Amino acid sequence: MFHWSLSLIGALGAQALLGTISPHIGYVNRLTFLASFLTLAAAVLLVAYYTPKCSRQLCLGIIFGAICVLAGLNVSDVEVRGSMGAALVGAVLLTASCAAGGYAGHRIEQPGHLLLVALLSSVLDVASVFGRYGVTAQVVARPEMLSLLAISWPMLGSRDYVPMLGFGDLAITSLYLSATRRTGLRHVRSLCSLGLGYVAVAVALVRFEIPMPALPFLGLAMLLGQPAARALPPQDRRVGITGLLLAAMGCTALMWWTLCESR
Repeated sequence: MFHWSLSLIGALGAQALLGTISPHIGYVNRLTFLASFLTLAAAVLLVAYYTPKCSRQLCLGIIFGAICVLAGLNVSDVEVRGSMGAALVGAVLLTASCAAGGYAGHRIEQPGHLLLVALLSSVLDVASVFGRYGVTAQVVARPEMLSLLAISWPMLGSRDYVPMLGFGDLAITSLYLSATRRTGLRHVRSLCSLGLGYVAVAVALVRFEIPMPALPFLGLAMLLGQPAARALPPQDRRVGITGLLLAAMGCTALMWWTLCESR
């Protein structure tokens, strides 16, 4: 808990420092966006890496508290895209996502179970971002909600705080790193793999300039970097494949419905 607290303070300190020096850079381009995004990714990886193991009661309590704080900010006069508001939202989201992801990650019994996590989270994230009625699509369409459900990070070269990573991205990152410790995988491999995954996300954002699902990139990076994560235990294959097929069918139906309504 001590190391996690220090890492959270360090992440918020980095946010404040970037917010201070950012306006003095004087220009905004793709390189400054990449630098901002990757700085946030590094902070998220640091905090997620030190996620402590917590009980179900504590996890639910933290999430409930986070919901209450965010609901209070929603009805208050606090400017959540300002430096203080962004720091508060960031602290709440990092704490809640680490609690949720850490709780789930510490209950992963075999490295191969991460294959199911990667595939299922990727399918759901794609549908959530690109489906008209997806959760992420609905949040992105409402700037006031986006500012509460995604970490806003200083955009180098300006005074703006821009929402970059959502709760789900943070929680899955914490899950992967917690599962790494739980199952005895090599820590450095997971950190480097997820770091490269975030680099791929940043490049995709710059290239296509539209909201992109991060979890497929993170899942693929994790599976490539940890060979043991690609070996699903034989006794879990039937249930796992059935669940994935059902999720894929549901997401396909949602995307098809969206496509039909857009015509």
